[in-house]
Amino acid sequence: MFMKKQIICTALAVFVVICTSAQGLGEIQGKVLDGEGLAAIGAYVQASNGIESATGVTNVDGRYRINHLRPGKYDLMITMNGMDTIRHFNVTVDPEQISFVPEITILPYSGSSYTTGTVQVDGIRDPLIHKDAEHIQTWRSEDIKHLPTAHGGKIANIVQSMSSDIKPSSEGSGMSIRGSREGGTLIYVDGVKIRNSDISVPASGISSVSVYTAGVPAKYGDTTSGVILVNTKSYTEEYYKKLAAE
Repeated sequence: MFMKKQIICTALAVFVVICTSAQGLGEIQGKVLDGEGLAAIGAYVQASNGIESATGVTNVDGRYRINHLRPGKYDLMITMNGMDTIRHFNVTVDPEQISFVPEITILPYSGSSYTTGTVQVDGIRDPLIHKDAEHIQTWRSEDIKHLPTAHGGKIANIVQSMSSDIKPSSEGSGMSIRGSREGGTLIYVDGVKIRNSDISVPASGISSVSVYTAGVPAKYGDTTSGVILVNTKSYTEEYYKKLAAE
């Protein structure tokens, strides 16, 4: 009986970890062509943030998809038998969104490797698709940096500037989404669920804030209000910014 309970508890713990780690993940999609403009079939595309990595393989159309990525900056490395290695730096992944990388051309092996530019060029953001475009908004660090209400890092103040559906709560110092009661809003900071709507995170350490005001996915099912996803900056993100400033 003891062994049975232990197995059940272990299984439940693993399930909770998996569900928690799945919150706020994003993905990268793109297409790889050969030198003749045809689909490069079977090319390996690896996305790495310096700590974790994931790999996708191009299909018959030359398209690849790398999902379940934690938000942050990623480098891509494209390899294929008989072809040069292609590196594409600084791809931004946001929670609950798809980052599309421009088409990449891979050439026959010449003893060298090619490096492409970044996805974000001249201040233009990489294209994103929201799975629930009507109900989710995302602000990145550059949006938050100049936001007067971000001083002090109070999440309630930041998100109230993002949507007219979010108001100060009449019951206290928290927030209310679409008239919900205080405490009904779920907040995830780097995938960890927090019920305290009065939480503060240093504004300089925030990478992005995403808000669901409606149409909340089933995986966040225990809320009668909305969901706020806060992602803090990583070492690699700060490293990229330092390189850009040099």
